[in-house]
Amino acid sequence: MKELLSYGIEKRAPAEQKVNLLRENLQVIMLKHLSDRRAFRNISFVGGTALRIIHGLNRFSDDLDFSLAKEKGFDFEKITKGIEKDLKNSGIPCSLKYGGKGAVRFALFKFPGLLSEFGASQLAAENLRVKIEIDIAPPSGWENETALVNRFYIFQLSVYNLASLFSGKLHACLFRAYTKARDYYDLMWYLSKNTEPNYRLLSRAAGQTEKKKIKINRDVLSGMLLKKLKTLDFKAVKKDVSKFLINPSEAELLSFETFEKLVKGL
Repeated sequence: MKELLSYGIEKRAPAEQKVNLLRENLQVIMLKHLSDRRAFRNISFVGGTALRIIHGLNRFSDDLDFSLAKEKGFDFEKITKGIEKDLKNSGIPCSLKYGGKGAVRFALFKFPGLLSEFGASQLAAENLRVKIEIDIAPPSGWENETALVNRFYIFQLSVYNLASLFSGKLHACLFRAYTKARDYYDLMWYLSKNTEPNYRLLSRAAGQTEKKKIKINRDVLSGMLLKKLKTLDFKAVKKDVSKFLINPSEAELLSFETFEKLVKGL
């Protein structure tokens, strides 16, 4: 199993790139174990890692995010402890702890020694981390599809369709209490693809977090986005997101002027 972890990692690559690739290889292996354990009967893959692995987004992502689609028969701890066992049996040492509050729960996997083993860190004690996070009370209105992953193995999983994934990203950009630079790189990707969001899901997600009824449609979305984008420090956004990009120069595209043109095309 460990030979799979080295996939795509060049010995002379910068340490940051090695970390990103090593984490992503682990993510794919963990998704395979989730599929083998039939977790996707109950959960759907969402977020930036879904966009990366399913749709080829040119940036790396930290966590594996999911939304609960069917509660009956779902046991989060049983599934994640099963993944821990699978990984250890495959020769990948790890530890597991749980956390979260409210509707969001997570299982944090720590992998001791892997960073130094693969030349991504000079500190033998430094851990690589992968978090599996699940929203157990997602807003309604999402739409699912089945996708095949072909990397190391071929396996099947359940994932929000692109319109619903876009709605999740729009909700993060518009209503997250802090600026997460990766959100805006992803937003640029969606807008450049002329993706149509799932407005029903977006409205319900906004209503859930803002504790009031909010209706978002094509007529109001452009104005909401431009208002939010005007508040951003794009210099800080570029600096923060570049370390996650396969082509760091793409961070230079992130500017209000770029977004203004894209948003007008909505």
